[in-house]
Amino acid sequence: MKRKKSQCPLFEHYSYADKLRYKQKVLDLSEVICSDDATMTKLTSYTLNKLRYFTRHHSINGMEAQDFIQEAILKTVEGNRFWQGETVEQLLNHFYCIIPSLIANECKKTKLVESTHDEFGPSKIYKDKFVRHNPPEDDEEKISEIMIKGTDTSILDALVNQEIIKQTELYIYKELEKNEDYIGTYLYEAHLDGVSEPHKHVANILNLPIEEVRNADKRLKRIINKAMRFQNEG
Repeated sequence: MKRKKSQCPLFEHYSYADKLRYKQKVLDLSEVICSDDATMTKLTSYTLNKLRYFTRHHSINGMEAQDFIQEAILKTVEGNRFWQGETVEQLLNHFYCIIPSLIANECKKTKLVESTHDEFGPSKIYKDKFVRHNPPEDDEEKISEIMIKGTDTSILDALVNQEIIKQTELYIYKELEKNEDYIGTYLYEAHLDGVSEPHKHVANILNLPIEEVRNADKRLKRIINKAMRFQNEG
């Protein structure tokens, strides 16, 4: 499914001067974000959690959380992940929305995929040949507790369901990335974050008509339904 022409921010049709102004605006606002320790700590933690969620490691193909943040800035500056905002807060929201899809896209590139099969069933781990995530002590305690109660079917079911959810989310990000549906990506993140009025929220961030966002939501629902069918058939 191709993105409609009207949905595409025509960055490539900007004049040279407009492109320079856009790039400078993104760089200036990004510098404000990067110079704020509290903001960067929160953004880095978010990115790291997404990395661990998808890969069970804190890096993939040598890329760590900070690298994905820099990639988000670079792709936005270059117009590959075009941004239609004006404020620091809007740009930060943009980074929160595109970082998961950047990680999902990197997962597609990796050839270091390990298939494992243990008492919890089959699963795939996107291994990194440079850095391996060592879980903190509290994670190890949780793992030990699960191993002790390994015969508890409710725990086993929960772990299986968690893996299904993870694979479904990865599939959705891949489809949004393939279709270059940046509106759908924003909407999906808004739904995941529990935003009360996701259509209005995304329309305000992207400065788009609410009807265009609703159309994107229809496309997103089709992708989600396709992902669920894919998991059920698998």
